[in-house]
Amino acid sequence: MCSSDLALGSGAAALAGGLLLIAAALFRPIRRNLARRPGLLALAQRQIARFPARSLTVIGIAAAGLFLIMAVQVFHRDPLARADRRDSATGGFSILAEAYPPQHRLVRDVRDKRWEALLPDLARARLLALRWRPGDDASCRSALRSLRPPLLGVPSASLHELHAFSLRRVLPGLARTEGWRLLQSPLPDGALPAFGDTTTLAWGLHLALGDTLVIDDDQGRPLRLRIIGELGDSLFQGSLLLDEARFLQAFPTDPGPRRFLIESPADTALEAVAQLNREYGAEGLRAERTVDRLAALYAVEARYLALFGLLGATGLFFGAAALGLILVQQARNRRAEMGILRACGWSPGFIARMLLVEYAGLLAAGILLGALAGALAAWAW
Repeated sequence: MCSSDLALGSGAAALAGGLLLIAAALFRPIRRNLARRPGLLALAQRQIARFPARSLTVIGIAAAGLFLIMAVQVFHRDPLARADRRDSATGGFSILAEAYPPQHRLVRDVRDKRWEALLPDLARARLLALRWRPGDDASCRSALRSLRPPLLGVPSASLHELHAFSLRRVLPGLARTEGWRLLQSPLPDGALPAFGDTTTLAWGLHLALGDTLVIDDDQGRPLRLRIIGELGDSLFQGSLLLDEARFLQAFPTDPGPRRFLIESPADTALEAVAQLNREYGAEGLRAERTVDRLAALYAVEARYLALFGLLGATGLFFGAAALGLILVQQARNRRAEMGILRACGWSPGFIARMLLVEYAGLLAAGILLGALAGALAAWAW
């Protein structure tokens, strides 16, 4: 629903706000009713409020550990879900092909309808040719910030007609319903409009909507790219997208299409990939299923999330162990207090239950607060 920063920020704000409310309640003066003997819950509540700093520390550590684990899990997603849909990460295309050098024969074969004889599994396939300008990888496979990302010149009119891929957000003042046609609209300051997916903008380029990236054109002159739209998960991770016509205006020496999106039946995509590689592989073309490309891209992200999840779980485990030691030490330091309670008539079993309720209440409050903050982050994301 929103960006990762806003999702985590909302969860962290809820966590901090909850701790502040608990602190206000703990540091509030205790009202005593001396008319009757306090019960188990009343005694446990008074003991929790008697040591507010300790109680707040226990609650905070438990809440922060659980929130960290839940916040990491928020980012787990399945880019292959509904891969056959137009608004999915594949755009409804089942095959992605890359060519080094540009593949003109493939375009001619499609135009002249020779696919039926050459590639039976692609007889009724639809092909979109994309321009490509190399650059520094800005996908999740690179740990460095890219200053000159690869550029793709896309047939924006065709993509808009197909309603392919998912446009999550656009620059304020622009109509999101215009979709891919926004890439065709000139900007007042002369910058070229560009799209990027969420992962590329946030982690590969460190850019947001409205930011400008300056690169060189074919003549070595500065070329300004303005980020006006953010795509969801997509095959285009690692690249910025321009309208093909504007791409050719900036790079008129581009030799030809080097990326191809192919729409064909998903159940025969594997055979179609083999036929493409067999027919055009000697000319530098490499085809693969779009789901395989997505799986490779997001496998890196999944490993990072698994690592952070493991670190969070490890931290929570050692934090819980440390809390246990703190609580045991607190119980030992309160032996004199326990002796007074026994002298006043409370049994050892009652005192043990009181300690159990007291410490369980602290941990339950921390777990509940952490779960609520994590759930808010998940809802916001």
